[in-house]
Amino acid sequence: QGEQLDVPAFRAAIDENLGTGAFRLVFVLDDAPAELARLVEYLELVSTDRLLIDLISVAQYQVGSDKVVVPTRVEAERREPPRATGTRPPRPAESREVAGIDEFVRSIELAPTGRDLLRQLTDWATELESAGVARLATTVGVGRWALRVLVRGRDAGLVTIWNAKGPDLCLWRTVFEKVAPASITAVEDAIGTPLGVGRAVPHERIDDSLLRLLRSAYEEAHAARVSP
Repeated sequence: QGEQLDVPAFRAAIDENLGTGAFRLVFVLDDAPAELARLVEYLELVSTDRLLIDLISVAQYQVGSDKVVVPTRVEAERREPPRATGTRPPRPAESREVAGIDEFVRSIELAPTGRDLLRQLTDWATELESAGVARLATTVGVGRWALRVLVRGRDAGLVTIWNAKGPDLCLWRTVFEKVAPASITAVEDAIGTPLGVGRAVPHERIDDSLLRLLRSAYEEAHAARVSP
């Protein structure tokens, strides 16, 4: 294919994509657990138009004497990759981030289930913002909303509240380890499972006691940031 390759254009496209941070990440695995799929979905939701992510699971089958390998995209709906010419197609208007909580509050009425839990979680997040230990931002996707409860002064949060056909409360272990390590044990005991990467808390474990522990974790993170 050498005679078909425009080498200067190809190199210019690479330089442009590296310079602007335009990357496509492709994860190929034997199996894609739900937690990883949720993480990829979250990254796609909050990423800029310069980051494209594909999650591929590969299954092997024995057909007679032949081995057949079948790749499957875990998420069927994907954006187009960057063009080799150095130009990029416009990103569909599939997600946007807005400050505050208003968009998320409006979305609660669209949830088919779990509206009371969504209101409880929203009220809890609002109290954290009022106390000055968190900042709220809403990411709006196609039929899904994510309320990011960010640690004040950081672009990361211990908690993300989802409204995607119902509520989910997801916790981020890596953020806990960085800013609220002393809270990990108590939170894990309360949810009945180790913290993970965006792991959803079982609904039956979400109660006032857990929310108080999570508030304490945000207070721990805020205190560590402002202490000399």
